[in-house]
Amino acid sequence: GAKLFIYDPKVTMEQISNDLLCKPSEDISELKESGTWQYSKSIKESAIGADAIVILTNWDEFFSLDYKGLSKIMRSPSWIFDARNVVNIKQAKNYGFKVWTLGNSSI
Repeated sequence: GAKLFIYDPKVTMEQISNDLLCKPSEDISELKESGTWQYSKSIKESAIGADAIVILTNWDEFFSLDYKGLSKIMRSPSWIFDARNVVNIKQAKNYGFKVWTLGNSSI
C-alpha cells in the first residue's frame, strides 16, 4: 500500500522506468495499484506528505539535506532510512527525524 516517489539527480525517469520494467504513473490516484510509482524532480517534491525517505545513492546533494525544511513537509513521525551513510544523524534527530542507517540502528 505504499506510494513510491522516486528522485535521483543523476538518473533519468526513462532509465528508472527501464530498470523497474514499469512506467511511472501520470496521476497520483493511480498509485493505489501494485508496482506503480511516480517520478519526482527534487527531494523536496518527493518528500511532501511522506512518512519516510529512503536514501540508496550517495550523490553530493544527499550529504547536505535541508532537515528543517523536510521536517515541515513530511508527516510525523518522519523516518530517514540511509543505506549510504550520508545523513547527519545528530542534525536530522534535532528536527525530529527517526534515523536508521545501514549497519547502525539509531532510533
